[in-house]
Amino acid sequence: MKIIISPAKRFKHFDNRKTDNILFEEKTRALVERIQKLSLNEIGNLNQTNDELTEKAYFDYKEFDFNHLDNPALFSYDGLVFKQFSMGDFPDLEYLNDHVYILDAFYGLLKPMTGISDYRLYFDNTMYDLYEFWGDDLYKKLFEDGDLIDPVNGNIIKKSDIQAKGITGTGVIAAFSLGSDDKIIKDGKIKNTIYLQDGVYLKEKDISNIGKALGAFRAGQITLAESADILLDEIESVYMAGASGFYVDAKKSLNIGQIPPGPPQVYQIGNTSLAMAKDIVLNPELLGELQKLADKIESNHIMLATSEIFEKIYSLELAIYEQGMPFWMYNQWLQKYGIQEIPNIETEPEITKLYQRDIADLGENDLNTVDIENTLSAKFDRCIYCMECVDSCPENALSFEKDEFKLRTDLCSGLGCLRCAGNCKEHAFKYEEFYKDI
Repeated sequence: MKIIISPAKRFKHFDNRKTDNILFEEKTRALVERIQKLSLNEIGNLNQTNDELTEKAYFDYKEFDFNHLDNPALFSYDGLVFKQFSMGDFPDLEYLNDHVYILDAFYGLLKPMTGISDYRLYFDNTMYDLYEFWGDDLYKKLFEDGDLIDPVNGNIIKKSDIQAKGITGTGVIAAFSLGSDDKIIKDGKIKNTIYLQDGVYLKEKDISNIGKALGAFRAGQITLAESADILLDEIESVYMAGASGFYVDAKKSLNIGQIPPGPPQVYQIGNTSLAMAKDIVLNPELLGELQKLADKIESNHIMLATSEIFEKIYSLELAIYEQGMPFWMYNQWLQKYGIQEIPNIETEPEITKLYQRDIADLGENDLNTVDIENTLSAKFDRCIYCMECVDSCPENALSFEKDEFKLRTDLCSGLGCLRCAGNCKEHAFKYEEFYKDI
């Protein structure tokens, strides 16, 4: 297990405290040398700070001393999150030091006992592209010690101190892509099991369900291309947003059909909704400009659920992942339907990743989170307790206990499903009742 947190902007100081060396000293030295050459005004522009903070940052860099980094990182930051930490609360500092990391624009990665000195530098500063500067160094350092597993039999080739808890959506894409490359997955099927780590594995049913979800992506791409009268291999660039705009390996997305197969350029542009919301808060007049832009856009909405083209193509996807139809036959059927074939996958696309995480700058008070219970409760007027809602839930997220309906939010598909409400003959089931007190 590794816990990753973001730094704060204020600091506490320690005297003669034994600390660990910074992990990326050479790269941090390079940043110090660059910033020491800046004028007072340039440092102010660098982080868009007021006069007081600019002057402090200027002298922090001028006087930066790599031989006197006496402040242990986890206990020296003074933001809201870090106020909860006291060195005396951790009898096993060695364990803490092996499992907690601070992701930082200046130092790269910090362990709890890594020594630091005051500084001010943000990932989204106005002068340096720190995402490009750090590249994949931070990722490699964080995950260099993961288990090496034989996916066919689960044998551990190299053991690490990391314990796997499950698999994320990005992990599913990676596993499916690598399984396809290594011929463990063939024609939408696996022989038995793909073993990952610590009892996490993918069975044939998992591969079938993953394949059908990915198949909807590919069927949607072809449907949109056909409706717009363009060829997939005419697409010059693809933009990936949301979680795919941060954390998904774009090459693996290409490999398994999550994005169109032929573009020479792929841009991962992050959480565009969050970025736009921030821009509007900082500049409310932007909303009017965005509306003018929206008014100029011509649109033709395609309902995939009622599209005959989508229906034909998705039936081929189901044939692959439910019946094991070979992929060469897929293109033959597309020809029979008079639909364009799928072009070859671009093997060396130029991938541009604009952001490394959802929220680049957490502000002076860090990030606050709201805990939501896994299980919510609700009662409904006019309910006749027929249990049609419970029985129709495809995820087994709904139950009835002690005169209340219970909803497991970790299982529920939410507004994308609502079979519970749709199957209520009395129209008594109100999904929003579960969240009224939150």
